[in-house]
Amino acid sequence: MGRFPLRKCIALGVTGPVLRASGVKWDLRKAQPYAAYADFDFDIPVGENGDTYDRYIVRMQEMRQSLRIIDQAIGKIPGGPIMAKVAKVMKPPVGEIYHSIEAPKGELGYFIVSDGSTQPYRVRVRPPPS
Repeated sequence: MGRFPLRKCIALGVTGPVLRASGVKWDLRKAQPYAAYADFDFDIPVGENGDTYDRYIVRMQEMRQSLRIIDQAIGKIPGGPIMAKVAKVMKPPVGEIYHSIEAPKGELGYFIVSDGSTQPYRVRVRPPPS
């Protein structure tokens, strides 16, 4: 694929490491924290040229940042046994929601419409562009 300049990334809707390799400091875990990501200290690796080498470097740095997150998470595990009661069947409230996460290839979005039953009325998964 060669080089992905910023304009091309935006035109194609590119997210994730490819976008960051083109110089954009955007990561959903920092921009819109979900789960426990707000509790962790990590950096967003950014490239300059958007070429293959920058994408490689960004991905290698992201693995190092993932290790930082894991180390911090392990340090926050309390001592003693841990058991959680989780319902086997969940009934979400009536309505619709869109939620996205930072996946290895970019933003992974989920659109869910619930009618209040245990089965979703509608589900749409928006994968990152490949």
